[in-house]
Formats: sequence, C-alpha cells, structure tokens
Amino acid sequence: MRRLTLLLPSLLALLIALASAEPVAAITTAGTEDGTVSPETYRRSIALALALVERDEPHPAADLLAGIAAVELPGGEVMPVDHGWFVAALRAGEPDLEAVSARLTALLDELEAWPPGAVAPDAFERLAAILSRPEFQPQQEPDLNPLLQRLAELLDFLPDLPSLPWLGNLLVVGGLSLLAAIVAYVAAGLWGSFAAQAEVEAEGAGAEPLTAGQALSQSREMAMAGDYRTAVRLLYLSTLLLLEERKLLRYDRTLTNREYLRQVADNPSLAGALRPVVDTFDEVWYGQVEPDAGGYEAYARQVDRVREEAS
Repeated sequence: MRRLTLLLPSLLALLIALASAEPVAAITTAGTEDGTVSPETYRRSIALALALVERDEPHPAADLLAGIAAVELPGGEVMPVDHGWFVAALRAGEPDLEAVSARLTALLDELEAWPPGAVAPDAFERLAAILSRPEFQPQQEPDLNPLLQRLAELLDFLPDLPSLPWLGNLLVVGGLSLLAAIVAYVAAGLWGSFAAQAEVEAEGAGAEPLTAGQALSQSREMAMAGDYRTAVRLLYLSTLLLLEERKLLRYDRTLTNREYLRQVADNPSLAGALRPVVDTFDEVWYGQVEPDAGGYEAYARQVDRVREEAS
C-alpha cells in the first residue's frame, strides 16, 4: 500500500501528460454526477484540497477528494483515480495533516511541472505497462488456513465418491469422542496428582513423629516387602528428618519440596546433593513412575551422598 501511495503522483502526472490544457474552470466540490472531472479541474481540486488542509479543515478536503472518481482526457478516455488513502487519513479521529499536506504538495508539484501537450503515440502503452505492475494490482486476501487449502488440493486427485449424507454426522461424533477422551485423560492425571498428595499427607500425619532412623528402618522393610514406591517415600522422609536433626533445614509437612531446596540454597554442595533426591521422589510419587529394586538402590545411593554432605 505504501508503494502504491508513493507511486500515485507519478501515475497522475502521466495522466496529465496524456491531456492537453483546457480553459480555467471554476473549482467545485465534485465533478460530473459520476465524479469525472477534466485534467485542469483535477489540478485545481488538488490545490484547493491542499489549501483546506493547511487551514486545518480536513473534512471539507476529504469531501472534495471523495467526489472525484476519474479524469476525462481530451480524447474522451476516462482514467479512474483513487483518493482512498487521502480520504481515510483526513477523516481519521486525529488526522496527520502534515503527512497529508506533504503528499498533496508532491502530487500538485507533479501536476504543475508537467507541460501540457499532445498525446504521445505510445502514451497508452506506457500507461498500461505501469498499471500492470504488482503494486497496482488488487490485494488478495491472505489464506487464513493453508492446511485446508492443501487438503483440498490433495482431494482433487481422488476419484469422485458417492454422496454419503451420514459422513458428516460420523465425523462430528468421532471428533466429540476424541475430545471427551482427551478431557478424561487430563482429568485422570490431575486426580492422580491430588490423590497422591492427599495420600502422602495422610500417611505422614499417621506416621509422625518419626526420627530419621525410624524412617530409614521402615523404608528398608517396605523395600524387602517389594513396595518400592512407599520405600522411596520413607527414604526421602528420613533424609528430611536427618537434615532437620542436624539443624540444616526445618521440616514441615506443609512445605513443598522446592521450599526445602530453598532452605539449603546457601550450602551449594548440600543443595547439589539434595536436588536429585527431590527430583527422583517427585518422579516416583507424583509422576506415577513405579521403581524396582534397582531403582530403589540407586535412590539410596543418592540419599547416602546427602548424608555425607550433612555430616
């Protein structure tokens, strides 16, 4: 659009080159009933519009330009002109009169600088070449859904299928079923997280008060019984209780695991050892990862590193 606006003065100058001068006519706010004016009337209309803009009268200037739709050349040819940008800019809530004035001035300078004369033999050919440029072609609406366009192109290669009135209903039912399955899956995941949180709080409330040694002993008993998930939880609890016993953090069932990490943030080596212990516990207890004997032993080694840092 910007390129079209910048080229508008040159295009209109070419229109005047195609025309010969005519006697000065009185300036009106419109041309004929269909908005067609002579070249001289058009030049004077642009000059009047510029004067109105400089007098801070944008609306009369917009009305004047809106009433001009074409310029009739001496040979009878009618060339359309588009003042859409000027009219929109002048009728805006806060019109940029300086920008409008600058463009009207440039347009008027082009019109006045072009000497009148006879129509050149190749004038219409040159005009047609100008109007065929991309900037003068109507803008196409962007394709808002290229995927659908691509799908339509692919369907063109398929043979014609018989009419299936029930196919649309089947697609709707299938789409709703898929949506319901997704919602159910998400809801199940959220419910599992809430249930796991409630479970750990309930078990913690029933087992307290525990010492680090008691929690470690119970963890080993659960591991021997094959309940590695509970064994991991008790091993994690023993780690927190051990750090509390050694005055390295404050254990509180209402605190989150990330809050425990923040409590030891001023001890980088301890924080570095505790972080994988917290991450593994979250994966097992909240992520529904079922550990086995090897996973439990690996977790125990992570806990041993924390014990070494806390000693």
